[in-house]
Amino acid sequence: MGTIAQVVTGVSGKSPALGNQVLIRRTSDGLYFRYCHLVNGSNNHLSVGQNVDTTTMVGVMGNTG
Repeated sequence: MGTIAQVVTGVSGKSPALGNQVLIRRTSDGLYFRYCHLVNGSNNHLSVGQNVDTTTMVGVMGNTG
């Protein structure tokens, strides 16, 4: 279980370097996990503060950034 801490959307091409991203803070110990280079639009359904778990799709692997 975790909480969305940051969502970066609308990135195309090579900038910023990590492309479309989602940053998740794990509830149990506060560690952060960043998922990067996601396909445009695949993380638009997420918002900061939203709770997620292992069944939540956070994005589709792509090549942005």
